[in-house]
Amino acid sequence: MSSQEQLQTLIRALITNGTLSEVQKSIIYSHAELQGVPPEETERMIQEALQQASQTNTPSATDQSGFITNNPTNSDTTGSSFVDSNSSASQQNVSQSNASQANYSGIQFGAGTGFTDATLLSEQGGMSITQKARLDGRWVVVKRVASTYKYNQTYADLLFKEYFNGRDLEHPHIVNIYGRGEDTEGPFFYMEYIDGQSLRKRIPEGGIKDQRLIRKIAVEILDALSYAHKKQVYHRDLKPENILITNKGDNVKIIDFGLAAADKFDDLSGATFVGTQKYAAPEQSSALNQVDGRTDLYAFGLILLEMFTGSPEPKNLKQLPVGYWRSIIDKCLQSNPSDRYQNAGEILEYINSYSSSVSQPVSSPPVVNQSVTPPPVPVIENRPVHTQPKTPVNRSQANQPVIQGLQKLPNDVLILVLGILSIITCGCGFFVGIIALILASQSHAAYMQNPAAYDPGSRQLVNTGKICAIVGTILGSLIALNWFAEWLF
Repeated sequence: MSSQEQLQTLIRALITNGTLSEVQKSIIYSHAELQGVPPEETERMIQEALQQASQTNTPSATDQSGFITNNPTNSDTTGSSFVDSNSSASQQNVSQSNASQANYSGIQFGAGTGFTDATLLSEQGGMSITQKARLDGRWVVVKRVASTYKYNQTYADLLFKEYFNGRDLEHPHIVNIYGRGEDTEGPFFYMEYIDGQSLRKRIPEGGIKDQRLIRKIAVEILDALSYAHKKQVYHRDLKPENILITNKGDNVKIIDFGLAAADKFDDLSGATFVGTQKYAAPEQSSALNQVDGRTDLYAFGLILLEMFTGSPEPKNLKQLPVGYWRSIIDKCLQSNPSDRYQNAGEILEYINSYSSSVSQPVSSPPVVNQSVTPPPVPVIENRPVHTQPKTPVNRSQANQPVIQGLQKLPNDVLILVLGILSIITCGCGFFVGIIALILASQSHAAYMQNPAAYDPGSRQLVNTGKICAIVGTILGSLIALNWFAEWLF
C-alpha cells in the first residue's frame, strides 16, 4: 500500500458524520508529514473524502477504512484465541466519538481509532505500556510509547522497530501483529490478544513434572525460532516472560520479537548489551555484541533447563539424568557459539529422531493454528490478509517416552556392567593381595631358616603379585567410586 493509499484510508476512517474535527485534521497532517505527502495534496485528499462522505452515510462494500458498520453478531469464526464478549451489536458499533472516551490511567485513545474498553496490562520501564482493548467486539493488545515520551521521535522509532520486526512473522507459535497508528496520545501498534499466561507462571518450584508438556513446549518454541531465524529475525531476549501458553491447548505463542532494544532503550544510552542478563549468551555481553540465531538457542537451553529443574542456573544440569534432554541442554549452553547447535532445525531433528527410535512413544498433542484474520482498524499500515492456509507444522514424528527411565536406560546398563566389573576386579585384587602376603610371609620364613636354599626368582614373583594386587585394588576402587557417583548424581 502506497503512502497516499494509507493516508486515504486514515482520512476515511476519521471522518465522523461527514466532518473532521481539528484534532483529527492534525493527526492526518502529522501522518502525511511522516509519509512525505505534501500539505496541499493532503488538503485535496481531505476535501475529496469529505465530499464522498457527504454523499452517503454508509460505507460501500469497497470501503478500505476497515470499519464494520453492520455486524449483528459478536462471534469469532476465525478459531483464534480472542476472548469474545457478550456485548450487544450496539457496543460493537461504537461511534468514533465514544471511542475517544476510552481511557485508563490517563492514557486515552484518540477519536476515530475504534478502540474501546482499554485496560492497562503492563508498564515496561516507564518507556512503553501495553493495553488490552476491544476492537469491533474482539480483544487486542495495544502497545504504545508512554505519554511522557509520546512526542519523542526516537522513542516512536524504537517502538515501530518492534512492529516492523514482527509484522511479517506469520507462524502459529508467534503472536500476530496487525497494524500501527497514531492518535492524540502518540504512536502505537496493536497485536493479537492471547488468552493464556506466560511460561514463567507455568513453571512451578522444582520444575514441570509432565515431560510430555515440556517436550511440546520445547518443540513449538524451536519451530517458531527456526521460522524467524530463516527470515534473519533474532529475538535476543527470549525468556519465560516472553513465551505465552494458551489456556486452551497449551500452545506456545512467542511475543516481543526484536523488543529488547525497544523496551530497554539501550540504543539511547549507547550500551552494547541487549537482552535479559539472566538468559543472555556470553556474546551478548561482549563489546561487539554480535548475535545471531545461536544466541537464541543459548537462551532456549536455559529455558529448557528451567522447565526441568525450576531454575535456569547451569549448575542444575547435574540434576538431570543422563539422556538426550541433558545432552541437548549441554550443547545449547556452550560458551562458544560454534560449539552449539547451529540452528533450531538441528535440535528438532535430533528430538524427532530419538523419539522415533523409542519403543513406547506418546504422540504430542496436535498444534492448533491460532492465526487469525486481523481485525479491521484505521491505521497507517495494516498487514495484508493472506487467504491461503499456512503450511502446517510437521508433527509426524513428535513422539517421546512416557517413562523417564527409558531415556537413561542405555547409559544405566553400561554403568551397571562397569559396576559389576569393578566389584569383580576389586575382589580379585583383594584375593591376590592376600595370597601375595601369605607367599611373602612364607618366603621370608624360609629365607630366615635357610638363606642358602632361598630362590630369588620366587621372591620376585611374590613382589610382582603384591604390585598387581595393589594396582588391581586401586583401579577397582576408582571404578566403583565413579559408578556410585554417576548413579547418585
